[in-house]
Amino acid sequence: DLVLRISGFFRDAFPAQIDLLQSAINAVADLDEDETANPLKSAVLQKTDELVKQGISEKEANLQAKARIFGSATMQYGAGLKDMIHHSGEWMTRKQLAEQYIHSSSTTYGQEHDGKAALDHIKALLKATNLVVHNQDSREFDLLDSEDFYQFEGGLTAAVEEVGGKAPEVYHNDHSNPENPKVQTLSEEIAKIVRGRAANPKWIQSIMRHGNKGASEMLATVSNLSAFARLTNSVEPHHFEALFEAYLVDEQVNDFLKTNNQPALEEMAKIFEAAIDNGLWQPKRNSTYNYLTSLHDHTDARAVP
Repeated sequence: DLVLRISGFFRDAFPAQIDLLQSAINAVADLDEDETANPLKSAVLQKTDELVKQGISEKEANLQAKARIFGSATMQYGAGLKDMIHHSGEWMTRKQLAEQYIHSSSTTYGQEHDGKAALDHIKALLKATNLVVHNQDSREFDLLDSEDFYQFEGGLTAAVEEVGGKAPEVYHNDHSNPENPKVQTLSEEIAKIVRGRAANPKWIQSIMRHGNKGASEMLATVSNLSAFARLTNSVEPHHFEALFEAYLVDEQVNDFLKTNNQPALEEMAKIFEAAIDNGLWQPKRNSTYNYLTSLHDHTDARAVP
């Protein structure tokens, strides 16, 4: 049994494919086989019985019970987490972020399900979920490049933990080569990106050639790493340490940020500071916190802790 969370773009661009997926769901749920061999059929029959007891006709109950494709409400997009994380003015807890994700994902799609609100149904399905999977089919960008990854993958992970009481396993699979897909955990993917790209001196030197835009890319990396840490258990303290050392302690990079994009430098410092305040990172140096404060208080930003 599985739940599909589609994006607003997918909803608008591929209605035929969504209907095809729902046809497959219906076909599996209606197979003439033992429930013990068919988790989807078992779950649908159980949900159907619950709805019938609530006074819903058996036909309508069975239809509702088969809903497995969820997304944002019609004409709405995203998961609503970006503004909560970056622009709310206060630190939102994982519980608050999870609740927002659930509400933004509670509309069903596929054939007769299109545009129907189903908040209780998705909560029940998420409560029974123990594995989250995101397949990435392009290596032209990574999950610390884009806010969409933490909004959807991180948001779903937090939602499952919130309603189920236990964090699920999370996989971020590499399908860039369909002939050789690579299955890996989200933790493994984040660790690979931090080492291979984000804290890699070669990448840092190359992105510095882009001036203001390069500084913005560094900020986005720090921001997206922090967001994943807030939504999942897949970010380790040493990942924060690696980016802090690479961007703010390294004198050359610090000078680059000050010269090309002072607001990005200050925002990075605030993100690292918030990570300490909220238990996501415990720096190795006792002086780190005061150093971060100095960076956005416009005191000596060159002082290396």
